[in-house]
Amino acid sequence: MKRFFALLLALMLTLGLAGCLKPAGPASGPTDAPSSAEPTEEPTDEPTEAPTEEPTEAPVTGIKDFYALVEPNSSLTVDLDFDGDPDTVSFSAGEPNEYDEYDSTVTIIEGDGSESSFAIDRAYITRLIVLDCDETDSRLDIVACWCQESDDWSAMGFRISELGSGVVTYEGGFGFILPADYDFHSEKGFRVFCRADVLGTYDLDVYYTLTAEGFKSTDDLYLFPIYEDPDIEPRLTLERELEVKLLTGEPYDFTETGETYTIPVGADIYPFCTDLATYVIVRFEGDRYGLAELAPRTGEDEWGYLINGIDQDEYGQIPYAD
Repeated sequence: MKRFFALLLALMLTLGLAGCLKPAGPASGPTDAPSSAEPTEEPTDEPTEAPTEEPTEAPVTGIKDFYALVEPNSSLTVDLDFDGDPDTVSFSAGEPNEYDEYDSTVTIIEGDGSESSFAIDRAYITRLIVLDCDETDSRLDIVACWCQESDDWSAMGFRISELGSGVVTYEGGFGFILPADYDFHSEKGFRVFCRADVLGTYDLDVYYTLTAEGFKSTDDLYLFPIYEDPDIEPRLTLERELEVKLLTGEPYDFTETGETYTIPVGADIYPFCTDLATYVIVRFEGDRYGLAELAPRTGEDEWGYLINGIDQDEYGQIPYAD
């Protein structure tokens, strides 16, 4: 009996040790599963920010920097609206009369046969160009300018309608002298001259473009004429003091110094540039430059400009044209 209990006790000890042993792992070794001791990232309810797309330039759908001069009694064939059908721009000029005035006609024939004409009566200078002011709008632009009596310049822009046929026109008051090899750049615009009455009547040089809203300056910088002969350079002898903000830097790239200066009575000022809306820059005392405030006169029957809030006629004998 004692032997039986001894055998039973040995069997129970063997089974107990077997229950404490860990089974052997797989022959391939440890797995790549992360340890439970490593911290896990808590989920958040905040939305993740979507990546932003970099702005892209508008696609070129025209002909960048395209420019062509159309001579009188000639035509140009080109796809004006990029619909795949060529269009034709014709410029006909009649014989001049005894005053060297002649009639002209600008004709646009679209690829579908639609025809639009515009007559220019009794001008003694007429010019016509075709260019691409905006290479992203799928339209070429046609611009005509002409000069009539009293040296009055007028302009007209033409563009095939976005509705598919017909011509949209835009009026302007400027002229240009652009040769066939003119170095035109779409973003800069084309060079014109327009008449204004700031400190006198002058033809100011400026770069224009044609938009869906009409003609406008590309940089609002209107330049007074500069002559090699100082005796004919635009000037005004002051009959009233003119206070200006002093400028430094190279011409057309000025910065204000923070100082003001009063140009005395009897001094000559030379108009230099303006935006025709808020300022005019003048040269004085050799090569000094100053800026004065400018404002067009408004209201019914109002005409001319205010300089520093004062009618410009009070500053001297303004040389207006007839």
